[in-house]
Amino acid sequence: MHVDRLLITLLLILATTVHAESQSSPPTDRTKTFGSSLTRDPKQSTSTISEDTETIRVETNLVVSNVLVLNDKGSAILGLTKNDFVVTEDGVSQSVELFANTDGKPVPRSIILIVDYSGSIDPFFARGLAGAKALIGRLGAQDKMAIVTDDVSLICDFTNDRTKLNAAIDSVTRNVKEKKHGNSFQYSALMATLRELIGVEDLRPIIIFQTDGDEAVFLRSPDYKATAKRFWDSPRLWMKERTFSFEDVRDALERSRVTLYNVIPGIRFAGRTGEDLGKAADIDNQEAFFAKGLMWNPKDLKSKQVEIDWRIFTQNRLLELGNLSGGYTEFLQRPEDADEIYTRILKTIDNRYVLGYYPEKKTGEPKRRSVKIEVKGHPEFIVIGRKTYLPAIESP
Repeated sequence: MHVDRLLITLLLILATTVHAESQSSPPTDRTKTFGSSLTRDPKQSTSTISEDTETIRVETNLVVSNVLVLNDKGSAILGLTKNDFVVTEDGVSQSVELFANTDGKPVPRSIILIVDYSGSIDPFFARGLAGAKALIGRLGAQDKMAIVTDDVSLICDFTNDRTKLNAAIDSVTRNVKEKKHGNSFQYSALMATLRELIGVEDLRPIIIFQTDGDEAVFLRSPDYKATAKRFWDSPRLWMKERTFSFEDVRDALERSRVTLYNVIPGIRFAGRTGEDLGKAADIDNQEAFFAKGLMWNPKDLKSKQVEIDWRIFTQNRLLELGNLSGGYTEFLQRPEDADEIYTRILKTIDNRYVLGYYPEKKTGEPKRRSVKIEVKGHPEFIVIGRKTYLPAIESP
C-alpha cells in the first residue's frame, strides 16, 4: 500500500525529532553483530530497518540525490529552489517531490565515520581524529553519527550524544598509544556499513572513510594472486582473498543513498605522472610520512617503485568510489591539514541540496540507471552528485 508522498515528505522534513529518537536507540545491540553480513551473498538487500521506524518509512523506490552546485570558479551556488532543477532518469523527465536546502529546515544527516587505525597511517592518526572530533562538535541537533573501525567493529552506534562519540574516538586513540593497531580490513568495514547501517529512511547518509585503502589489493578478482604477489612478496594471514570483489562494493554503494567522502592519509600519487610524480616520491620532502621508513627502504629503488605502484592502485580505487557516490576525495598529506579537511567536508555537506523523485516502476532484473541533474538556464553551473544508481533489491 502506498502512503501519500506529500505526507512522507512532510514527515521526513518536519518530524525530525521522532526520526532521531527512533534511530539513536536501535532495538538490538548492533555492536555485537556488526559484520555478520559479510558472509551473505553480496547482492542481497542492504536494508536492515526495524519495524520501530515504520511511521517514517520511505518507499524503497524513492531516488534521492545530494547535489552540490558550483559556478565556473568553484564557488557553491546557494539559494536555489525546487523549480530551478531539471532531473532526468535514462533520458526521461522526473518530477522532484522531495527538496531541501540549507535555507529551510534541513533533512537530518546520518554520518558514519570509518576509521583506519592500522600502522601504516600512524604519522597522521592523531591529527586525523582531532579533525573528526571537530566534526562531532558541529553536528546539528537532529543529526546522528556512528563510528566504525577497520577491524570491522561498530564502536559507537548512531547517536547525537557527543560525549559517547568522543569517548569512542578516545578508545581508538588509547589502542594506538598502546601499539594496538587495526587490522586493515577497511573495505570489509565499508561493505558491512553499507549493508547493515544504511536504511531506506536515511535521506542524507554520509560516510567519511579515513583510510589508505590497502585492503583493495585483497578483494576477490580473477587475477587476485597476481595482484597480491605484485605488491607483497611474503604471505601473511590477513592477505587471503576476500569473499567480495571491488565490483560488489561498487554495487552496494550504488544501491545506497550514501555520499562517500574519502580522507586518504599520505602523499597523493594517483593522477600524477612524470616529473610531478617524481617530486611526490621524493623521500627528502615527505618527512611526515616517509621519514619513519614505514613502507620502503629509500636505498632500494625497486621497493620504492613497488610502493608507488601500490599507492596508485589503492588511491585510484578510493577515488573511483568517491566520484561514483557524488562525493570526493581529500588527501591528508600533512598531519596539520586535518582540521581544514574536515571543516571543508562539513561545509560541502551543508551546501548540498537534497532532491528526491519516484521513477516509473520498472519490472525485471534491477539495472543501473543514469541520472542527470541540471539547473535551468545555467548550463555553466557544475552539478556534482551521483550520475548512476542501482535500484535497491527488496528483501524476500
